[in-house]
Amino acid sequence: MNLGIRVIVICFLVLLFSAVGYGSDKDQVLILNSYHKGYPWTDDLVEGIARTLEKGRESLEIHVEYMDTKRINTSEYHKLFFQLMKLKYAKIKLDVIIISDDNAFHFIIKYHRRLFPDTPVVFMGVNHFEQSMIKGIENQITGLIQDADITATLRTALSLHPDTSQVAVICDATTTGQAYRKQVSMIEPDFKNLKFVYLDGRELSTPEMLSSLRSLPDDSIALLCIWLKDNTGVFVPWEDGYPKIAMNSKVPVYGVLDTMLKYGIVGGKVQSGKHHGIATAKIALRILRGEKVRHIPVSMKSPNKYIFDYIQLLRWKMPVSALPKGSIILNEPKSFYSKNKRLVWGVIGIFSFMVTTIIVLLSNIFGRRKAESNLRKSEEKYRSILGSIEEGYYEVDVDGNFTFFNKSLCKIYGCSKDDLMGVNLQEFTDEKTAKEGYRIFNRVFSTGTSIGNFGWEITRKNGSRRYVETSISPMRNAEGRLAGFRGIIRDTTDRLLSEKKLRESEERLQIILQSIPTPVVVYDAEGHAEYVNPAFTELFGWPLDELKGRHIPFVPKDQKELTGEKLNEVYDSGKNVQFETKRLTRQGDVIDVIVSGSYIKGLEGEAVQMIASLTDISERKRLEAQLQQALKMEAIGTLAGGIAHDFNNLLMGIQGRTSLMMVGKDSSYPDLEHIKGIEDCVKSAAELTRQLLGFARGGKYEIKPTDINKLIRKSSELFGRTKKEIDIHEKYQDNIWTVEVDQGQIEQTMMNLFVNSWQAMPGGGDLYLKTENITIEGDYVRPFEVKPGKYVKISIRDTGIGMDEKTKERIFEPFFTTKDMGKGTGLGLASVYGIIKNHGGFINVYSEKGKGTTFNIYLPTSEVAARHQEPEISKNVRHGDETVLLVDDEDMILDVGEQLLEKMGYTVLIARSGKGAIDIYEKKKDKIDLIILDMIMPEMSGGDTFDRLKQISPDTKVLLSSGYSINGQANEILGRGCDGFIQKPFSMEELSHKIRAVLNG
Repeated sequence: MNLGIRVIVICFLVLLFSAVGYGSDKDQVLILNSYHKGYPWTDDLVEGIARTLEKGRESLEIHVEYMDTKRINTSEYHKLFFQLMKLKYAKIKLDVIIISDDNAFHFIIKYHRRLFPDTPVVFMGVNHFEQSMIKGIENQITGLIQDADITATLRTALSLHPDTSQVAVICDATTTGQAYRKQVSMIEPDFKNLKFVYLDGRELSTPEMLSSLRSLPDDSIALLCIWLKDNTGVFVPWEDGYPKIAMNSKVPVYGVLDTMLKYGIVGGKVQSGKHHGIATAKIALRILRGEKVRHIPVSMKSPNKYIFDYIQLLRWKMPVSALPKGSIILNEPKSFYSKNKRLVWGVIGIFSFMVTTIIVLLSNIFGRRKAESNLRKSEEKYRSILGSIEEGYYEVDVDGNFTFFNKSLCKIYGCSKDDLMGVNLQEFTDEKTAKEGYRIFNRVFSTGTSIGNFGWEITRKNGSRRYVETSISPMRNAEGRLAGFRGIIRDTTDRLLSEKKLRESEERLQIILQSIPTPVVVYDAEGHAEYVNPAFTELFGWPLDELKGRHIPFVPKDQKELTGEKLNEVYDSGKNVQFETKRLTRQGDVIDVIVSGSYIKGLEGEAVQMIASLTDISERKRLEAQLQQALKMEAIGTLAGGIAHDFNNLLMGIQGRTSLMMVGKDSSYPDLEHIKGIEDCVKSAAELTRQLLGFARGGKYEIKPTDINKLIRKSSELFGRTKKEIDIHEKYQDNIWTVEVDQGQIEQTMMNLFVNSWQAMPGGGDLYLKTENITIEGDYVRPFEVKPGKYVKISIRDTGIGMDEKTKERIFEPFFTTKDMGKGTGLGLASVYGIIKNHGGFINVYSEKGKGTTFNIYLPTSEVAARHQEPEISKNVRHGDETVLLVDDEDMILDVGEQLLEKMGYTVLIARSGKGAIDIYEKKKDKIDLIILDMIMPEMSGGDTFDRLKQISPDTKVLLSSGYSINGQANEILGRGCDGFIQKPFSMEELSHKIRAVLNG
């Protein structure tokens, strides 16, 4: 390829990859809103921005995001929203970001460098802006502030209502509502002749606010800042609340937002989302056209407009000409003249003379008819309005007799028009209510001041009783004299009954929560405790009065992340979430709990509260830990038993050959001492395997009904004689229940525990021994796999050095020891554990570092009377001349066993498996007097072999042999008719006595 072609290819590739890397050539604009789609302010704002940008730029792509902080606004949510934005816009190069309102502004200030480090930002809708808020990023961010021009609105209202002496400011309990109240209070000194009263949502419910509004004097005006939430915490959608405010007000209502004008508000110099959006978009266009952000200062003037509703201007008789110049008039009808100006002037020019003459002649007639028509229309409108409202309207004379009323009043009283007209109000009340009503009407008569929300009880025509609420205003004649009273009556029976049912429901819920044994907490939307039930206080220690309005300090540091994730899951999914965690009590104790949480919805489905129940599972966790330890020990025990079995087979070979070497040797034999030493070593090794089998729950040989007090007393006396530095304190239960035990093994257990305590008290100390009769329930013994019922409890407590938690968890494991190398086998406590388990009991240990140790042993009781252990009888080798079939899968055992049996005089047959034994026995059963059968063999076990032998000849005599103990499978075989058992390793003397015991019956 020549140089020219290479250059062309390289240029083409550069252009290709440049195009791919650049992506779209459209301007990329992000609009980030604090609130949600459907919120009027936000929707108007987005519309204004989008339309202005689309007009100013041909190639444009707009991205719109909603933070939805009206519904959820927590730090955890902001972190999640940050992660979402980071993921979503990782590959989009934005040219400008437009943010609306405070929450989006603060979000961008915090995360701008991490999300969009080089992208310019234009903000709007930020309240109380200060230049310090954007310190350090002035070259990247600009915008315009949002400021309600309440001063201009009030001055316009005063110019339209010069007799105004009072302003009622309506502001709710939200943060925005309180910000408006603060703004109004700051401008109060500018209006010295005005009285400001505040209908505050922190103090009033919506019905109370509306009632106060209806009671305003005639020389008042109202200023609606915002009303979305009252002191009950109930959310009031403005499409419901604002029309009620306009309808219930006797005076003009001015506002601060243009969206309010849809619902009966007069207007004012209001904030407009659309106009704010247009102004913001114009700044963004300057940036898109290349102007630097640092050359565009923040606009400190909000683009508010004078906007008024023409319908409300008519209602309150305010001329359009009195409005500020440039005011926007909504709903203003266009006149015929404005539509047909040229036609009107043409007609006027042609018929001017004729019209003038006609007007002169008919002016009086038309004037009179017009007046009559207007009067008639006014009355019809008046009656139409009264007929359409649900509240009852009434007029009475000074004596209280009905002179005028609407249909709704008839419906409330359950009467026809004829039944009410001219009838006195007192006819529908009892004597007590009549006296109170007379007092109220007399007060209005005397003071000339209206009274609102006076409640009383009436009796309808059918005898039913209803509760009503009325307002009373004086009614004057043309001369200004009092001619009667007028007012509004509304039936409040259903509302009062609903409120009563609500109170009763709340009381029932309170009783239920109070009585629930599970701890319950109710949180507000910010995570503060609003309620805790007595069960919570009992478990965690905090009463409600210490927690209300606070975060409960009971989440450990290592559980905060999990708890935060689960709380977010509750709010995100709307479903109940359950998880296991830990909580702190007031005293600092850690409790294992299961938390179940779900949120309580508001009117618009938003999360307003969360309820959580906390189930204490500490006891369950303790039982689970005990069960796991028991299973662990069971597994180790199985391993230990297998080791002991194999080791006993090896020892059997050594013991057997030692016994053979001893045959015929007297004291003059030179190696006799060494042979006895080997035999002693075998006995020591057998003792180790005996301890292993004891741990493996396989070492119980001979059980007898036993008085445990006597056995422990005997063991402690023996121990006390050798360890004078230990003071032994004994406390035995009178009439102790009988237990069935291998007395030798229990004595071994006691001595192991005594020695363990002595080693924990190197300088001496106290040893406390105690027995008692107890009955144990099922929940306590379940982890130990034993049955509930009667037990004898043995306690061995020392005042030694104690153990830490890690040591305590392992003390029963074989070969685990805290002693120095060579100073302990680690089998003492392991055999204690196995022996007690093998007796159907269990053992617990309690210990703390420096505070001593307590071992508690539980042995099941027996109904058989106790008897003492009998001394063993010494044995010598016994001989015989019978035929013995020796069955074992180990050549070493067969070899040494055959020789031992022959030395004792027996004829020996050998079988290396169960199948081989059956074959030999079937052929020579008449000659075989005894079968020595190994219990553990491959292919066919000792138990299966025994069963087949018994099928061949029920009278067969069998001596069972095993490296395991008599417990378990051996006992089962003995129970099926086996004649005896001998455990490996055994000496010639032991084998000879066992054989003669079986053969002699």
